[in-house]
Amino acid sequence: MTRGSAVRLACRLIAATIALGAIIDPAVTSARPSKRVVFVTTADSARDRRLEDAVVNALQRKFVVARSPMAGSSATVVVGDKLPTSSDDTPTPAFVVVADSNQAGVEIDRVEAPSTATLDERIPVRALVSARASAGRSVEVTLRAGGAVVDRVTSRVRSDSTLSLPLSFVPVALGPVALRISASLGGTESSDVADAMLNVVDKRRSVLFYDPRPSWMSTFVRRALERDPQFVVTSRVVTSRNISTNTGQPPATLVDAATLGTFDAVVVGAPSALSYADVGGLEAFMRRRGGSVIFLLDDPAPGPFERLTRTSAWSSSRGTPGVFALARDDSTTLRAGDVVVPATVPAAATIIAGGRKAVVWENAVGAGRLIVSGARDAWQFRDAGSSTFDRFWRTLIADAAATAPPPLIVETNPALAKPGETVGLRATLRDVALSADAASTTGTVHASVTATLEPGTRVRMWPEGNIGQFSGVVRAPRQPGVYRFTVAGGGRTAEMPLIVSADARTDAPVSRAVSTAWATSRGGRLFQVRDIAKLSTALDAAMEQRSERTTWHPFRAAWWIVPFVLVLSAEWWLRRRNGLR
Repeated sequence: MTRGSAVRLACRLIAATIALGAIIDPAVTSARPSKRVVFVTTADSARDRRLEDAVVNALQRKFVVARSPMAGSSATVVVGDKLPTSSDDTPTPAFVVVADSNQAGVEIDRVEAPSTATLDERIPVRALVSARASAGRSVEVTLRAGGAVVDRVTSRVRSDSTLSLPLSFVPVALGPVALRISASLGGTESSDVADAMLNVVDKRRSVLFYDPRPSWMSTFVRRALERDPQFVVTSRVVTSRNISTNTGQPPATLVDAATLGTFDAVVVGAPSALSYADVGGLEAFMRRRGGSVIFLLDDPAPGPFERLTRTSAWSSSRGTPGVFALARDDSTTLRAGDVVVPATVPAAATIIAGGRKAVVWENAVGAGRLIVSGARDAWQFRDAGSSTFDRFWRTLIADAAATAPPPLIVETNPALAKPGETVGLRATLRDVALSADAASTTGTVHASVTATLEPGTRVRMWPEGNIGQFSGVVRAPRQPGVYRFTVAGGGRTAEMPLIVSADARTDAPVSRAVSTAWATSRGGRLFQVRDIAKLSTALDAAMEQRSERTTWHPFRAAWWIVPFVLVLSAEWWLRRRNGLR
């Protein structure tokens, strides 16, 4: 056999083998590496959409990228500075991608707002805003209530820091109000949004004025509150032995804590004239009721009241009247020239007005608050041109009364939720939780709480470690709207609204140290945008290589036609070259 005939035979055999394989169509089973799935998510898709798209583009060449939870995901990449609230849908390892530290940006760290308020009450809202790489720029914060802009404040950033910006509004209707706070950084596209919920109720603050002897200061503070419809004022002024001037139905003494329990706050004029029994009743009111007591000092004379103030050394001064502003609001001021302050401010006390000088200060007493005012002649400067005397005391006492807990305390977390989001419900029976001997009554206090989310979803409530506290978990309804929890326990019933909105924004940003720790604990790490090119390699190294056994048919590949045609063409060319047909 010549060399040419051998080559022609080989070409025929190769072509015949390819044709035979196509006819038989054999199946081959082998283990092949599978393309892994990476779950990319962000808690704020509107704010971090561009960054999320950049992460997806960097990963999709090597991985299958899913933007929603997907069975079989091998890893998670969280985009932005808001971490998932639940780890159930977070496959590990988990990585975090955030903006560059030198990129200008603004974030709302926290919103401080009361959960409940009354009509025609000025509601303070405080936004804690972090500005990054933004020195010299302006931060604008806007407050919207029910979709309408009600307040706006602008502040210039001096250096990277957290700004505390006060806002306020006055509700005009009963029921739940959705609050939206937005922050934007001038000259950039950086912005952030946070939501809160305020429940406006038809309730007036109940305040008792008790003067063991007549007090000018107490008289004019009482008159300021009597002109405000948000207060129900009851008073008792002891003018001489067995003679008093009363408004409403005040208790004869302060000894009975049960009688005082109907009030949210107690204002005491001339506290140096209180008896030991009165002081004991006020202490029980603060500890077991969680109420607030306001002492209006008029002389530095010692007395049993000093057991509550935790100081017996006082410093008095008289001179040119000074203006003292509320620490949280520079526009609300008190003017006084004759002041008495503690020689040493008690430990853990907080100065409310006076700056470094404790003209008005407070201290915690159990679950309640004790507020002490040493502005003895402030009542003489009530003219609006010199101070805001009336507004100062209305604001201070309203805030103190608002902290007094109701008999049944109901809290939701969050109060404004997305459809289907997990909502935590907590209920506290005040009298049981604040009972003086609660710690010794474990096993003897039998309390129960029932809860329902309208229109009929029952929430199972379980007792917590602290006596009198119960908690439960429920899924928010799928349909957006306003819903209401109804909670019953201890012979009391309370309601708390729940706003369900598709664009609810309640996830607070976390610091980069927390994000780093979160990612590290899940086998990942934190990346900044400038290092995003290294993310794919880090994911590949952290994930376990997976393979799957697959059955495939090699001869079904279309490229087999190429060698088939080539060998037939070669065999034909050789035959023609040798003069064969």
